[in-house]
Amino acid sequence: MSAYADLATRFRAYHTNSLNVALHMITTPMGIVAALVMARQAIDVEFLYEALVGAYVISLFVTLRNFGLWCATTAWMAGLVAVAELLAPRFTTSDSLKLFLVGYVGQELAHLITGEKTFQSTYQFKTPSWPMLLLEHTYFLLPLCIDALVHMKESFASWIVAHNYVVRCKLVNTEDKKALKAVVDFVTKEDPPRDCTAHWWYQRLNGDAKNAFTHVMECPEMMGMFQKRFRPDCYAIEAIPAMNEIYVASSHHANNSDTVFYTQHCDGPWSVFPFCHVYRVMLAVNENKQVETHFTMERNGGGPPPGD
Repeated sequence: MSAYADLATRFRAYHTNSLNVALHMITTPMGIVAALVMARQAIDVEFLYEALVGAYVISLFVTLRNFGLWCATTAWMAGLVAVAELLAPRFTTSDSLKLFLVGYVGQELAHLITGEKTFQSTYQFKTPSWPMLLLEHTYFLLPLCIDALVHMKESFASWIVAHNYVVRCKLVNTEDKKALKAVVDFVTKEDPPRDCTAHWWYQRLNGDAKNAFTHVMECPEMMGMFQKRFRPDCYAIEAIPAMNEIYVASSHHANNSDTVFYTQHCDGPWSVFPFCHVYRVMLAVNENKQVETHFTMERNGGGPPPGD
């Protein structure tokens, strides 16, 4: 394995989050442009500046051993050199240092926001030779970011397009079953009519029924179901009490609220809002032999048993 390939493998482990990578594709070019501007201003002979940039790009052809990645890096460098040429006559050394600082701090913030450690923190001050690894890291930084762009866990398109995000769990422990029974007992006592659907909003519940509902909303199995799909270090997972209800279906198709389920509709906010998702969670509290729920993106469904 080449020096770059080994470095890239380690670098990817700390750049899996698509938001982190997206921010790196902004902050890394900022730092490179700042360095290019300072180099352009420091080297009076234009030919020497161009030769220096050219030597860097050619050296990458040898060290990367990946023609596609080298082409992508070269294209990026060409664009960054063009931007540096535009900024060099206008920037002071102070301006360049500020731009570099914004880029560096921006990378640190990107890792902080997304909960991913920085690759630099894994080796800095750990061994006497860490400065050499820092130089290697800096030399390969642009191709490393482009490589992370290809290998991140989700594409940028995943921020706004529909996904098959169906998640499942089963409530089976003693406390869970006790909560489900409390809900069944509440509904049985209320004795709703059979010819139409019935609804009891969570915020209007009291006593045992509300305590049982609260347990179901917050129990480890329910939260863990979402944490398996949405990384806890990246997402805040919260219930929306105002949308929650105890619901009893009806065997009749008239005079009920089930009609909405047969029509295409947006069931909650954030349908195309990046990083935000609203889930309709259905939990069966007793045997169901009359109503089937179909998950169209999975092409399956049925009547969930109690606890599902």
